[in-house]
Amino acid sequence: MAHGSALFASAVAGVALLLAAPHASAMPRARANDEPPAEPRSAPESPWSARPVAFTMAFGPRSPAGTWSAELEWAQTRYTALGVGVGLAPAGPQVAVMPRLLSPLGDRLALGFGLGVSEGRYVWEGTDALGRACTTATCVAGVRQWERAVWGNLEVSLEERRAWGLAWRLYGGGGRLLNPGDGVCASDARSCTRESGVTVVFGGLSLGFAL
Repeated sequence: MAHGSALFASAVAGVALLLAAPHASAMPRARANDEPPAEPRSAPESPWSARPVAFTMAFGPRSPAGTWSAELEWAQTRYTALGVGVGLAPAGPQVAVMPRLLSPLGDRLALGFGLGVSEGRYVWEGTDALGRACTTATCVAGVRQWERAVWGNLEVSLEERRAWGLAWRLYGGGGRLLNPGDGVCASDARSCTRESGVTVVFGGLSLGFAL
C-alpha cells in the first residue's frame, strides 16, 4: 500500500507540473504586452527657435533703415520676428522698426511679410519730362525736403536661417510718407508739388549671424 501511495503521489505531481507549464510560459508574454508603447520622436527644433537673435548688415537703396544699415532681429516664434535697424541714407541717418510674419518653406527657409515704420531726414529731387534727374542742362531742379520724414513701409522677403548660424534675407517693398505736409519745397520749380516724393520703392539684401 505504501508503494502504491508513492506511485499515486508521483503521478499527481507530474500532472500538476504539466498543467502549470503553459501558464508559466504565458506569463512573460503577458508582461510584455502590458509595457507602454514607445513615445513618438519630437520634430527637430527650427533654426529660428534654436537661434532666435540675429545680427545682420544690410544694403538696399531707399531701404527703411537706410542704404547701409545694421539690424538686430528677434524671432519670438517660428512664425513671428521683430527687426530694428539703424543706418545711413543719402540725406542722413535713418532708424526703422519692422515686425514680420513668417511662413515656413521647409526647415530653413521662410517667406516674410512685414509692416513697419521708419524715420529720418529725407530729400526729394525732381525729374525732367523724361523722368531723368534734373540738371542745369535739362530743367530747373525741384527739391523738396523733410527734416523728419516718417514712413509707413510694407515689405516681402525670402529668408534663410541655418542651424550653425548663417542668416540672410532678400527683401523688397514700398513706403509712403505719413507726414507729407511737412515737406518744404526748396525751389519754385513746377516739378515740386504737394505730392512730390511721397512714395518710394526699395529692395536689398541683409547678411549676418544668428545666436
